[in-house]
Amino acid sequence: MRVIQKNPEKLQLKFVPWRLWLTWIGAILLGIAFLPLSASGRLECNREGADRVGNDTNQCQFSYRHVLVPTVDFKPQNFPIQEVQGADVESHETRRRRRDSRRDSRRSRPRDQTWHQLVLHTRGETINMNLFSRRQRSPKESLAQDINQFLNNSEESHLVAQTRTIWEYLTVSLVLIISGLVIPIGFKKTVCCTFDKTSDSLSIVHTGVSDKQKLNYPLQSITGVTVQSRDWGDDDEQHRLVVQIDDEKTVPITEYGNRLGFSRQEATAQRIEEFLGLSN
Repeated sequence: MRVIQKNPEKLQLKFVPWRLWLTWIGAILLGIAFLPLSASGRLECNREGADRVGNDTNQCQFSYRHVLVPTVDFKPQNFPIQEVQGADVESHETRRRRRDSRRDSRRSRPRDQTWHQLVLHTRGETINMNLFSRRQRSPKESLAQDINQFLNNSEESHLVAQTRTIWEYLTVSLVLIISGLVIPIGFKKTVCCTFDKTSDSLSIVHTGVSDKQKLNYPLQSITGVTVQSRDWGDDDEQHRLVVQIDDEKTVPITEYGNRLGFSRQEATAQRIEEFLGLSN
């Protein structure tokens, strides 16, 4: 805990769980960063000839759409149908290692995985219709066939081809964002602890995202300040700083956790006892 104010009459300490708050904020930002990966590519083409003033209306528009905002086009690109050369599926292989259960479990063998991506070729560039490649090839081949068939058949007047939403990335994004928003409500809180000799009071304020709890005790009722420990997992301990009231009641100042460590909380307990005149 950090000392906010210290004089002969008042000692004020404060603990802010910065690491956890930064972790939750990072989870939200990471979830937002994952959202575009679940977007789908949409190609819409119209073959209508020329309008009344002679402008060519044989146009295509490519954009990305997201299931959360299905009516909004992201990064739209417009180009004449004549510039579209075709669509195909590009594949690439990656190697990963897989444990062989029939042999030594510590050994592994390589396994090839093939990923497929639907691309649209124009005279100016190659456009990835799905932002992230996936293992399913047949849906992309079907879309590529529909696009090429439209380009080769001048009698078709309208085409809409859209890749599928990648639900795995959308799920990951929503889980990260919701976790970053919900978890802090019931977990680590900011703690402000004030020992005031002028008012003979101890004030402990726990402030969370949605609630605030305030506890008050007379200074004269405090008989000691200690650090409690408990086992947590294998060869690990968690600690919390507590105030003993009339040798009968234990009031926690901090929550169990190993973020502060035993030595730092013990030093804080000694500082408080020295201020109260309880140290030997």
